[in-house]
Amino acid sequence: MAKAFFSYAAVGICAGLLLIGCGGGGSSSAAPAGGTPTYTAPTTNASVPVVATGASATTYTGEELAAYNWFSTNRQTCGFGPLQQNVQLDTAARNHIVWMVNNNTFSHYEVAATAGFTGVTPWDRMAAAGYSGVQFGEILAGISTSNKTGFGLKGARNLLVAPYHLMGAMQGNREIGVSVKSGGPIGSGADYTVAGTANESYLAVDMAASHALLPQVQRSTDVLTYPCQGVTGTAYALTAESPNPVPSRNLAVNPIGQPVFVQVLAGNVLVITSVSVTGPAGAVALLPTMTASNDPNQVLLANMAIIMPSAPLSPSSAYSVFITGTNNGVGFSRSFGFTTGT
Repeated sequence: MAKAFFSYAAVGICAGLLLIGCGGGGSSSAAPAGGTPTYTAPTTNASVPVVATGASATTYTGEELAAYNWFSTNRQTCGFGPLQQNVQLDTAARNHIVWMVNNNTFSHYEVAATAGFTGVTPWDRMAAAGYSGVQFGEILAGISTSNKTGFGLKGARNLLVAPYHLMGAMQGNREIGVSVKSGGPIGSGADYTVAGTANESYLAVDMAASHALLPQVQRSTDVLTYPCQGVTGTAYALTAESPNPVPSRNLAVNPIGQPVFVQVLAGNVLVITSVSVTGPAGAVALLPTMTASNDPNQVLLANMAIIMPSAPLSPSSAYSVFITGTNNGVGFSRSFGFTTGT
């Protein structure tokens, strides 16, 4: 059986959490001094993709293109903003995977004087590649299996089924770097191979904002969600994340379903008053909505909430979500549908 693992790190003006193993995150949606972003998210989630203002064509192919498309398309569909390729971030992501494969180590921290070392932290590696940023996040996914084909997409889907990774991936970064590599002989399944453990494959995604392309910021009235109307092919079960969003249970034997992430403008206070999810078997049992006030790992901020089905969803199935609450005291409701993948 394939063993998947993934991790999120945020540095720069983000909250600065680095949670190794399988999770965590940090965020900041506020633009730093020095300018105003040119992109504004829609007032509500749309059923069609947001126009990719500022986005450009990419040179990604194969596994890397699949991963890029998953993040970029879903962010735009749900109003979190477009991502454009940055070759310096590509270099930072690629260099770090080379280090992980060379050293058979899954970590955001590199060790000096080891094979392939380019910088201790994600921020160091980004700078070594020539990128100067004001906000930065790194997402890592890995899998132990001899069947490496398709891991670009699978790894990206896995990251958006993990609550803290999902939160981190939907923050206001504008640029992206993507790399997929594996150990073993050339032609073993992933796009790139380097010397290392043959069955290990990694996906590294670096997202950032620079002084030239400042962080994207929601309007004060926006209430954004992922999934949202128009999202298809999500993962349907989470079997591991660290820190564990549900510390009372072993996710490997008692998984949860695809979570719903809700976010308003940073600095606003989000309150969820009711939520329901229905699927092919009727009402879906939900865990208590996780917010900053009850997050067991103290990762979420006051403008965020995560809704978690208490059991895996069904594959290839349609689900409807209805949410009510307040955004800084102003009432709102959201109703949308999404579809899980295989």
